[in-house]
Amino acid sequence: MKAILLGICVVSICSCSKRSELTPAETPPAAGTAAPVAVESPTLRRNLAPEGTYFLLQRISITTDSGVIGDPPGTKVTLVKAGPPARVTDGHNEFDVDPSQITNDLDIATQVFYADRSVQSAIKAMSDQQAREYSKQQASQQKAVTDYLKSQPASYAQPISTFSSGGNPLDKSSYNQRQRVGAPDSRHSY
Repeated sequence: MKAILLGICVVSICSCSKRSELTPAETPPAAGTAAPVAVESPTLRRNLAPEGTYFLLQRISITTDSGVIGDPPGTKVTLVKAGPPARVTDGHNEFDVDPSQITNDLDIATQVFYADRSVQSAIKAMSDQQAREYSKQQASQQKAVTDYLKSQPASYAQPISTFSSGGNPLDKSSYNQRQRVGAPDSRHSY
């Protein structure tokens, strides 16, 4: 189980590397030439979020007055104050993050979101499988107990009546009678 989770995490992390797209750039015509010449030049074209908008690269725990909550990778946050640590808000809570924990690259944010989603799906699938196995085990044990009780004489299966003699053994006169303590006094009624 741990090996499967480790494998999924490694694949998720490896798939989160930055992608760059190369686009041909045109160079201005040289002196004395009539036609522009297309030259392949590596240019990084990034899909960036608007200014001040970032996305979490990892799960963040936020301590509030009512407890601890978490924001998953890919959660949109807005920059409140730049600097290490950066102050951001998710729309509900304001918290500090290290600048390495956020990105404004939409492609990377999408990758970490889907990587986390696949890891969470794998964890849920394993949890569901364990719950099914536990239910089967419990049903098997219940059947074994039922079969055992059926194989026993009828007197073992009958409930034991603790008070078969007609009542609670503690219901004796000394327990339910009020007794007058001390000298009788006309001011108090007992």
